[in-house]
Amino acid sequence: MSGSQGVATGQGIWEMKGDEAMRQLTFVEPGRLEWHDVPRPRIVAETDALVRPVAVGRCDLDLYIATGTGTRGRVFPGPFAIGHVAVGVVTDAGRTAGVVPGDIVVVSFQLSCGRCESCRRGFTNACGVYPPRAAYGLKPSSGTEFGGALAELMYVPFADHMLVKVPGGTEPVAIASTDHPGSSRTTWPPVCAAP
Repeated sequence: MSGSQGVATGQGIWEMKGDEAMRQLTFVEPGRLEWHDVPRPRIVAETDALVRPVAVGRCDLDLYIATGTGTRGRVFPGPFAIGHVAVGVVTDAGRTAGVVPGDIVVVSFQLSCGRCESCRRGFTNACGVYPPRAAYGLKPSSGTEFGGALAELMYVPFADHMLVKVPGGTEPVAIASTDHPGSSRTTWPPVCAAP
């Protein structure tokens, strides 16, 4: 995992100063979710963006984690942020993030840079910058906390690669209701171009 600027490593992108906390839904254990105050993320690189989720979908995996069922006896160890299917509004962005405040975007649930050899070959789930299976709301899958979609803000590194703009007139709820809208950067651009 790279420590280069702008990479969400789970450390260093959040800082808490006075009233700079935000709310985040946190999985504690099966049957127990709690709202926690956590540090508000901040922009650290020109390719970063901050996104306020406005529509969050529920994946079956979220249900299995929250209830402790359907995971073949595996109980995911909490606490960690939950939620990984999101459409949101950009609230802040670096100069080269490819988005501006006010843009409505689909947030990819898997973190990837779009620049390494694996990403250039289309294998974004094996990005060389992040641990395998790095994703929002799924700390146990990679061992690293990246925050979740059920929070006031999401920190999005490599926003020029990780975000897909949604055209005007498209309802965010309709997009978040589909099966993993952020899972394919190859599927959503054509869908958004002709809603």
